[in-house]
Amino acid sequence: MEVLVKEGQLIKHSRSGTYLQRPMIASELKLRSFTEEMKSRRVAPSSKILTFREVRANKELSLRLNVRLETKLFLVKRIRLGDGVPICIEKLYVSQIVIPNLTRKALYGSLYDYFRSEYNIHIRHASNVISAYLPSTLEQQSLKIDSVTPCLYMRITDTNQHGVPFMAADCIYRSDRYEISLNVQSDTKTGNSVELTIS
Repeated sequence: MEVLVKEGQLIKHSRSGTYLQRPMIASELKLRSFTEEMKSRRVAPSSKILTFREVRANKELSLRLNVRLETKLFLVKRIRLGDGVPICIEKLYVSQIVIPNLTRKALYGSLYDYFRSEYNIHIRHASNVISAYLPSTLEQQSLKIDSVTPCLYMRITDTNQHGVPFMAADCIYRSDRYEISLNVQSDTKTGNSVELTIS
């Protein structure tokens, strides 16, 4: 059993026992939705809706989405699951200027697909700031993790094909089920290297 633990096939929890380790889901940070990411790994995606309501843009959100203060936004909070296992908690702010009629039904699937099919909106750029994060007790319960499991915090802003930012996302990913893979290479034409800055 110790060999299997070292190989990462089993995981030990103190005072609880030894369990089969589920395979890690590795993201290459491509511009695709959680649903697309899971399906590419042959993992069945699903969602649990926690919050869906209208809010007004505060100063931070008005800057992120380039809208005026008090602009109407949809607030969505949901748990994203892979094969029935919680992977992340998403908090999304969607501009009603660009997406005026977001439906609750759409929240159970890929919003990227919904934006394309209903509004002909294609996400062409996403900024993503990633940091380490210690989840609260409630977040631990939602993700079904213990107090010693760290998480990844992603602060994402999506921009459509017209250069308009319209969705801001704050996501908490459990690090024992999700990892990020970065492939960085130099520009062969100019000889300049691609710089990866971690702050």
